[in-house]
Amino acid sequence: MDWTTVELSNYPPQLTHQDVRNLFKDYTISPDFALPNARSLAYPLRTVIKIGGEQEARRAIRELCWSVVCGRQIYMRLVEKNKKTCQEEEEQTVDELGDEMKNKILSE
Repeated sequence: MDWTTVELSNYPPQLTHQDVRNLFKDYTISPDFALPNARSLAYPLRTVIKIGGEQEARRAIRELCWSVVCGRQIYMRLVEKNKKTCQEEEEQTVDELGDEMKNKILSE
């Protein structure tokens, strides 16, 4: 399937995976999305959701952006294909740092 990534932000810290599945019940979403541990992060909370196809992603944004979920108005935007999300950039940086540390330990 050709997935299109949308960023979901400004959701409440108590949002669960089931809440996200309920929100996107009329859309095909990838089951493997992460909700950050809200206690360790500053606001606004953000995560990425992969939706089945660009047309469906744009429809989800039109229909769900500014919806109230668990008492908070959410925001959604399309993530450009050539741009990495903050989460993806952070994961890449952590991976690179881990590789660098492994190489240093092995070379000693």
